[in-house]
Amino acid sequence: LRLALYERVHSRGHGYPDLVTTSTGDVYITEAFKSTPYAEGRTHHINPRLLELLYQQHTIHTVTTDAILADFLQGVRTHVNITKGSLPNFLKYPSDRYGLTIEAQVRIISEKLLQKDEGVTVLVDASNKAKDGSTVGVTLQMYTNGTVEILMRDAEGYHASHHTDPVCSARLAQDGTHYVAAVADAGPDMFMFFVDGHLCDGGYENKGWPNGWKLFGYITDVGSGVEEATIGSSSVDASGVEVTSARIYGRALYTTELVGNWRA
Repeated sequence: LRLALYERVHSRGHGYPDLVTTSTGDVYITEAFKSTPYAEGRTHHINPRLLELLYQQHTIHTVTTDAILADFLQGVRTHVNITKGSLPNFLKYPSDRYGLTIEAQVRIISEKLLQKDEGVTVLVDASNKAKDGSTVGVTLQMYTNGTVEILMRDAEGYHASHHTDPVCSARLAQDGTHYVAAVADAGPDMFMFFVDGHLCDGGYENKGWPNGWKLFGYITDVGSGVEEATIGSSSVDASGVEVTSARIYGRALYTTELVGNWRA
């Protein structure tokens, strides 16, 4: 699954798109707005990079290095300095794929995880405590039932969060090594989760999670004052969770790039 077209103003009556291909291999997508008095039609050229990655999805086996803000090098590092202001300001969209991706590879001992007294284990954290005691930044954390949450907070006190759906949470709670990534795309202002080679889509029978993804509301700069990122426990302790690898990217990775990172 890859999002190719979106409209933030839902009241405009967005119609169904069509795909148009040319003899040179270019692909276009159309859109129509049906609500009067603002009815109009548009045609957009689809980024060839998106299509190129789609065709590679079954074979890609490499780690994406573009726009890495923090790499914990298979758990060798537990603290990484990041450039101040490199986490996104969601009021802006200065470049294609603007946003962030935070990923972690974890080893789970389910018996210990379920017996854990505290409800949350931090997997990856890039945040800063302000003078007033508030927290600014982004955190990826796991609950005792395997649910993983991404939490973003800005300097104005606004926050946005999303959780893995019940199917992906149940997978993450099982014994063994797992890969989880959360993407915050500043284009449509949308969260997505990817777990063990699969984009979390809510599952077939989970009516509360019909799509898996979530649109988030108003939030500004989540990187204000943030200069360091850390990972949780680099060895399995009483929590039953070991973070064996983690990365933070300063953009929203394509689904195919997540597949490559997971396979690699």
